[in-house]
Amino acid sequence: MLSDSVIDLDENFLAVLIVYFGPLPPWLPLTLASMAANPTVSFSVVGDAPPPYTGLPPNVRFETVGWVEMQARLGALSGRRVSYTRQYKANDIKPLLPELYPHLLAGRSWWAWSDLDVVYGDLRAHMALALRAPACCAGRELQCSKRLRRDRRSPCFNSSRAPPGRSADTWRDARACPCTAGERVTAVSPLYPNPWRKKCWGPFTAFRVEGGASAAGARPPATTTSLFRRAPKWRQIVGTAEYAHFDEWWGPLSARGFETMGDVMTRLSDAGELVMSRALLPFAEAKSCADVECTFCPCGALRFELRGGKLLVNEREAMLLHLCTPAMLLHLSESKPAWREHARRHPLPPWRAGAQPECVRVSGLGAFAPDDALGAVGALLRRRTALRRHRPLSEKAAPHLLYGDAALALPGAERLNVSVGECAESAFDDSGDVSGGGGGGGGGGGGAPPAAGAMALARARRDFEALAARYAAAVAAELAHSLRWICAWARLAAVYRSLVSRVEPGHPAAAKLPGLNGNRRVRTPLWAGERLGWWRQSPTWAVHDWGGRADDRPSDRPPDAGGEHRACLCSAPPAPAGSCLAEGGAHSCARPLDARGAPIGQPCLGKRVDGRPSCGERCGAAELLDELLDGYFALLNRQAVLAIRSQRWRCSWLYKLRACWTAEGLATHADPERPLPPSSGAACASVLPPQDEGRLGWGSANPANLTRGELDSLLYRWRCW
Repeated sequence: MLSDSVIDLDENFLAVLIVYFGPLPPWLPLTLASMAANPTVSFSVVGDAPPPYTGLPPNVRFETVGWVEMQARLGALSGRRVSYTRQYKANDIKPLLPELYPHLLAGRSWWAWSDLDVVYGDLRAHMALALRAPACCAGRELQCSKRLRRDRRSPCFNSSRAPPGRSADTWRDARACPCTAGERVTAVSPLYPNPWRKKCWGPFTAFRVEGGASAAGARPPATTTSLFRRAPKWRQIVGTAEYAHFDEWWGPLSARGFETMGDVMTRLSDAGELVMSRALLPFAEAKSCADVECTFCPCGALRFELRGGKLLVNEREAMLLHLCTPAMLLHLSESKPAWREHARRHPLPPWRAGAQPECVRVSGLGAFAPDDALGAVGALLRRRTALRRHRPLSEKAAPHLLYGDAALALPGAERLNVSVGECAESAFDDSGDVSGGGGGGGGGGGGAPPAAGAMALARARRDFEALAARYAAAVAAELAHSLRWICAWARLAAVYRSLVSRVEPGHPAAAKLPGLNGNRRVRTPLWAGERLGWWRQSPTWAVHDWGGRADDRPSDRPPDAGGEHRACLCSAPPAPAGSCLAEGGAHSCARPLDARGAPIGQPCLGKRVDGRPSCGERCGAAELLDELLDGYFALLNRQAVLAIRSQRWRCSWLYKLRACWTAEGLATHADPERPLPPSSGAACASVLPPQDEGRLGWGSANPANLTRGELDSLLYRWRCW
């Protein structure tokens, strides 16, 4: 690493500004300890709380202002009437803090906005690393919508498809955005670079105070202390009572033309007025990894160690650890419930100068659901959840981490634990690791005794066999569930076809009926690997070759509109234990099944068949545990896919049922907008979908007796669009 003098960091270079209204959080002593470990950084907390202790770290100050008074200041600044109802709105204030409190930046060459629910590592060292890597993306930024980011033909999906000189993809292209005229970094965001080229992050984004590029011929510098004024509707953002995510890389009010600071920074980067750092700074966030839209967002922090100014998260050093995370809202915290639950039992002692421990360890920010399959793989699981920059190493494990109320509701799950005192050399040691016994008692010194190795191997084999049986049962249950839905769908489709054949196509209410007037049909989204879409053409249902005897194959084949027959797999026997089902045969492994694939054709448990590991009899305990953990996450994925499929089946059913109601009303000369009650002999109401329990079922809704309003409410609740 270059020395600080080379990269122009003065002794007191950074001012961090935080806005926080409401009761101070229970983790505050740890946040203050991490602030005190950054003596060259000043931290200012603007809010309605007075200083919590008589003594604070010398680089920390509380700027006390009432909530009403803050709104008055914002009204004077924006010229708008300001009346906020929720204190979450305070986060929109963060970019405005340098203008509201300019004295807090006195003598500082950099400033940053941040949050109070942050534990900091060595900011000076990481900022020094960031300033060595400028990215000059003037004239190269691409306007990328969500649709274009998913389009494989678009340069937003793959920067190599961009015209020459038009790539600003510093995530995939190490040669993108070169700086050739001595430009300096003027903005640092831990989230950047990323695949979507987002420039800021709500929990921490830093700016050079004077802003701009310092090279000859560069554009006039942006004044970063007033950067918010470059958003065309910043006054409206301040004036609205809704939280606009002004401090974030995304915002829910874009339809109103409200730009976020992420939008502003991208525009200024393209204009050459802002130079981002492209350094891949390590950082972490205690949140779920289940957000399928944002696969680059930080997540998966389970534990950390604060040793002076050094922060280790999941055994990896990080720039900072944000304890509250956005899924859609930045402050919808996923670890705060664990902290509050811990504070009721064991409140942290207040921060006191000179009384800080050498080391603090915290575990239990999140948890896996307790399971017998995890009993012997603790050390291996810790290694799998170590961070690669800002996400767990194992993408298989990451989606199954639980936080907040979901984790607290798990009986027997690990609870948040804070250990204060001296730290051993090895953080979160791998006690209980049986890898030494994995040699199968191969002799030699230093290994586990042969008897212990044999016991570990025998236990691992038993655990693996038990897991294989569970997986086979889950495969059989998923197959049976899909068959129930396919058969119910076929019956409802047959009723609909018989009704729509009696409908007058010219009737105004029939204009949008599927199957009439050239409209595409409402279809099942789960057959033959087709993608989800409610109004696309129905596929031809191929006869599935059941992998048993010929006389075991189902024969229920409802006729379609053309008089032909399609297969309805309504009486298939359950899968034999320990086997794998696939299209075309019962004993070969199918391609991996995802939430958009076909419902028939389940994958085997990795490469394992009939409960036997892929390494066969040569397996040691370590190899078996490795396969056991992979198999466990494969089982969780199967269960998660089944839940996703069930919701999509319910959505498809509701759309089909609504169309059936309209067709039945037109065919019987009744009101097409009101479903006929079951007591009247209604054909649509006579066909019932599967009545599953839990996540797979309908919950409190009764699909046999829905009103139109209830149906529309369910479509909205399950996001059926």
